[in-house]
Amino acid sequence: MFNTQEDKQRLLSHFSSIASKDHFRKYYGAYCMPIFAQGYFAVTAAAGHAPYAFSFGLFFQNFTRDKEFNWNWSVEEMENLRHAFFAALKRDASFGDAFYNAYMDDFRYFDRDAKAEEKIAFTELSNRELVDRVLALIEAAGRQGHGYAVDCFLGRAEDTWFEDRVAAYAGQHFSDADMAALREPTHRTFVNEAFLRMVEIAILRKDGKHIEKKLDDLARDFYWIENNYLRGTPKTAEDFLREIDDIHDPRAIHITEQKRIDDLKEKKDIIISRVSSPQMLHTFIRFLDNAAHIQDCRKQVVLRLNYFLFFYLDELARRIGFDPELIRYIMFFELKDLLRDPDAFRSLAAERREGCLALFDRQGCALLLRKDLEGIDLAHFFQDYHMLQEAKGTPASRGRAAGTVRVVLGSDQFDSFERGDILVTNQTTPDFLPLMKKAAAIVAEQGGMTSHAAVISRELNIPCIVGVKNAMEIFASGESVIVDAENGSIKKQISKL
Repeated sequence: MFNTQEDKQRLLSHFSSIASKDHFRKYYGAYCMPIFAQGYFAVTAAAGHAPYAFSFGLFFQNFTRDKEFNWNWSVEEMENLRHAFFAALKRDASFGDAFYNAYMDDFRYFDRDAKAEEKIAFTELSNRELVDRVLALIEAAGRQGHGYAVDCFLGRAEDTWFEDRVAAYAGQHFSDADMAALREPTHRTFVNEAFLRMVEIAILRKDGKHIEKKLDDLARDFYWIENNYLRGTPKTAEDFLREIDDIHDPRAIHITEQKRIDDLKEKKDIIISRVSSPQMLHTFIRFLDNAAHIQDCRKQVVLRLNYFLFFYLDELARRIGFDPELIRYIMFFELKDLLRDPDAFRSLAAERREGCLALFDRQGCALLLRKDLEGIDLAHFFQDYHMLQEAKGTPASRGRAAGTVRVVLGSDQFDSFERGDILVTNQTTPDFLPLMKKAAAIVAEQGGMTSHAAVISRELNIPCIVGVKNAMEIFASGESVIVDAENGSIKKQISKL
């Protein structure tokens, strides 16, 4: 199941057969171990208990940039999963709620274990106990792996499945504004929840009330919010207070934010009520709304899990005299063997850091080195797009902006970002928020109207285009571009707005 010779041969054979097919790609700044865990959750673990799950997934690590991973879903399988979900909804209108509730049960299971883990004094644990804690957290997080199936709803600019389904269920076409409202999520994201808590604290402080307890509670509940796949640094009460200092009219913001979701729900209801037979459309929109919330909860699991992974791995590396960066290229199922013989893994981890390919299916997973891939044509995964002068995507927050491109993969590149830059990335995560506040516009390779980039850009009222295929390869840091989020275009030229 884990990196056996049989796993490698089976998975490599399947990879060779699909290497030239169309794939939906995600890029992040990341170390290998936390990403490998996500692949295991999404495919191998999910297959054990979920009827709706991807059957195959893969990612390249450090093939084009240091500390970068490149995840690939088969576009064909994404389409098949969508059809399977929609067929289930058609057979049984209660399917969507049942799927959502089952996921939330597993999310709460992890939430309970993570909160218990926060009370563990990990420096007092033995080496074996440290490893056991890591594996227990992996198991808890893996229970909610079936939530990765909703990745089939991720979109690119050329995708029309949402519009096609809405038109089929409604028997009519809607305006762009109505279509955008139908796509926008009504569940609050955890970023929005944390922001509202900060606004409420700002109101208390403005009224002369004591805020220390509220501030400590906020840090306790959201210390993990800016973690990612490269670091697990906790956000402190002092960090939150500095952001609260920038909230200048908290009452007005609070009223606006509270009203925004209520207004959106009402607008959706009004749009759907205009349809002669609205039940199937309502079921479809509700299902996708819940799917967006599943994605948000899943991101929360990732950030919270990575906090523990990095702290536990750093502690383990210190104790056994292992390079603290190289230990991030040891997989979770290898940790017990690492304890027995650290020297056996030093050169292997170093080779993986130079580039590796992870493959997952329902039977198991494998991690292959560059030398294992000799003779396999990988050109389809690594094409040169920089000669293109323009790209198109889906407008997620309207407006226009011109500026200098800054391609950002992860937190290790944040310091180079300046106010007024155009943020070009694969997708944003909560740790990107300080950059997003400084950006003149946001361009993201993946996502739709419910993605983090889309939601936050609308809250910040800055132009945003999502679903821009290969944006990080087409545009380079330092290039001047114009972003037109009215029509979804990004051009390598400067012209008057």
